[in-house]
Amino acid sequence: VVMSETRHSVDMPVSGDLRALIAARKDAVVDLDRSGIVREWNAAAEKLLAWPASEVIGNRVPAKVLGRELDLTALLAGLDAGVPLPVRQLRCRRRDGRFVDVEFSAAATRDNAGNVRGLMALLVDVTERKRLERRLQYQAQHDARTGRPNRELLSSRLVAALAEARPHDGRTGLLLSELDKFKEVND
Repeated sequence: VVMSETRHSVDMPVSGDLRALIAARKDAVVDLDRSGIVREWNAAAEKLLAWPASEVIGNRVPAKVLGRELDLTALLAGLDAGVPLPVRQLRCRRRDGRFVDVEFSAAATRDNAGNVRGLMALLVDVTERKRLERRLQYQAQHDARTGRPNRELLSSRLVAALAEARPHDGRTGLLLSELDKFKEVND
């Protein structure tokens, strides 16, 4: 595991015990200063995001990695105001271009005076869980035999269409069609 000995802000040095804990985590740990410069990037981050620590530490985290969903400036402004960071789902882009779904949680890192100097984030790979959720949702909303949308999907789309129409004139339409002898074919 490559850990940076060069610091890019007024941060306190990471103790050997904390460094060992970061290195031992099976989940990705990323430490960023206020300008997005990576201070720590453990082996799990290398594996998850396919960016070697040697290319990331001391540089700004590549914008495409954390996606548009994560606005570091807004997160830090919230931390300055005392707003806790919520756990959120992100879709990160690996160096090879593939996407990985992660659960992102972070906490402020502070200097001796208590000022926010950056944040330390934990990224947990939830790609398989999200894939399974999408599969289960598809199965719940589509006929197993034909793959066609079922009543559950119709109902949810109808509710959404009615909610979308409500602020306007409240009108929407529904077209029903029936196929003769479809039940016989289906049976």
